[in-house]
Amino acid sequence: MRTWQQSETVPIKALCYDEDDALYSPDQGLLITITDPDETAQIEDTPMTESSTGDFRYEYTLGAAATKGWW
Repeated sequence: MRTWQQSETVPIKALCYDEDDALYSPDQGLLITITDPDETAQIEDTPMTESSTGDFRYEYTLGAAATKGWW
């Protein structure tokens, strides 16, 4: 587990595999939603960036006054 402080950037990675365990790119890409500890969406249905086939990334920067807790 890793913790982040307010104003830090959190790197998020997701890999997509098909039924043969090969990386693949869904036609619609991947969307990400991040909710804070109060269950308020901070970003919603935001496209992730595909860095290579089936490898998606997103960087989320916590606000200076971000709520502490499990996101």
